[in-house]
Amino acid sequence: MNVQSLESGALVDAKNFLLAMRDAGYRDPAAAVAELIDNSIEAGAKRIDVRVLESMKRDWPLCLEVADNGAGMSPSQLQRSVAFGGSSRFDSRASLGRFGMGLPAASLSLARSAVVESWRSGSVHSVQLSLDDTRSPISRVSTRRRPTPSVSGSGTVVRLIDCDRLGYTSGVWLSKLLLDRLGRIFRNHLLGGTSIRVNDVEVVAIDHLSISRGAKAYGDVLTYEMTGPAGTGSVSVRFSELPVQGWSRLSADEKSKRGATTRRPVSITRAGREVDCGWWFMGSKKRENYDSWWRCEIDFDPCLDEFFGVTFTKQHVRPTAELRDVLSADLEPIARSLNSRVRSEFELSKLIDPLTRAQDVANDSLDLLPKSVASRPIRLELARLDSGATVEILSSASEATVRLNSAHPFVRDLYLPLAQDPSALQQAAATRVALVAVAHALVSSSMPDGHGLVNWDDVAATFLERCP
Repeated sequence: MNVQSLESGALVDAKNFLLAMRDAGYRDPAAAVAELIDNSIEAGAKRIDVRVLESMKRDWPLCLEVADNGAGMSPSQLQRSVAFGGSSRFDSRASLGRFGMGLPAASLSLARSAVVESWRSGSVHSVQLSLDDTRSPISRVSTRRRPTPSVSGSGTVVRLIDCDRLGYTSGVWLSKLLLDRLGRIFRNHLLGGTSIRVNDVEVVAIDHLSISRGAKAYGDVLTYEMTGPAGTGSVSVRFSELPVQGWSRLSADEKSKRGATTRRPVSITRAGREVDCGWWFMGSKKRENYDSWWRCEIDFDPCLDEFFGVTFTKQHVRPTAELRDVLSADLEPIARSLNSRVRSEFELSKLIDPLTRAQDVANDSLDLLPKSVASRPIRLELARLDSGATVEILSSASEATVRLNSAHPFVRDLYLPLAQDPSALQQAAATRVALVAVAHALVSSSMPDGHGLVNWDDVAATFLERCP
């Protein structure tokens, strides 16, 4: 970078420019580290190691390192990598990067100095970017023979030194932040086989839609084709409903861990990488507490950056009016429908005491039933089922969830009126109705044992005999 003064004709005053770029606007250290991981993924890395290290400096006690096994860089590529806009893929819409600003901007947002080393074979090339070098912020590339034993293959490591803007003095807390945020930002890459570790702890993909944790997809995937200055691309939108019946009974701490009460409903991903999360494209609908119980994921192709207003930090969107109009026309009615469904689910959750008692009876009776009928603990829920069935069973390795369809006449007209009555007699009757439904579900889904199909009468009788 030219270090001439502005009076001598330089376009940029290098020192002041670097100081200004420190305030690029990364919301936390994880957002800046994510920029470095973007580069690793674009280099084809399948393993990325983030390390939070002690610096042995009182004022700046921590430093960071991001290493990968990607393709590595040649000396000329390495020299350009620490210059703003120095990417060989400038304005590319093929993957995660675009402007070539990520490495220098993210590094200086956290540290006063960054050392980048890269290798392909034989030698390690190194370059340094420093705020404190009065001659030139960017050093020339140096080369050294790789020490023996050495890391095989190719790769790159970025070391952030003198981290005066981390905002953390505890490595434990910074590591926790990185594990959580990187699990969200790169969830799709993690599920696709990329390994990211923080101090040797594997980053786990955090599924925004929570499908992997029991949520249910809502409606079809919506797809929109749009054409902008960089070409034609697509926007896809998916919704899910969190399991209100199953999660509403959890402790506040457990709800928070699962993101039911703390996570923002709408996640926006660019080529599968999260760039923002909040309340987007919902038109005139205001966010309510019930809206914490459904999710929306919007993914778009990088060629549509102009519609979403993505900046080089890749952590905010500023959608155009055209995009808001297109998406909000469909998404607002869906959001209102989901809000109404969640509200109804919470009303139903008030009627689950008989289900809880029926669940206890069913689980206490498991040892009396053939293994072909029930071999794992049973969980009972009320839910609206699109299938129209009286009940459905969702099986996992740990339990079998039996869902009673609140819209079916058997449940709607028999169980619910009994469950709504607080008298002991009606509550007991509701418990027995639920047990009959559970028996029907278990027998319907069972496989024949050595004596043929299990008789529904026997299972129902077993449950009812054990009911107090």
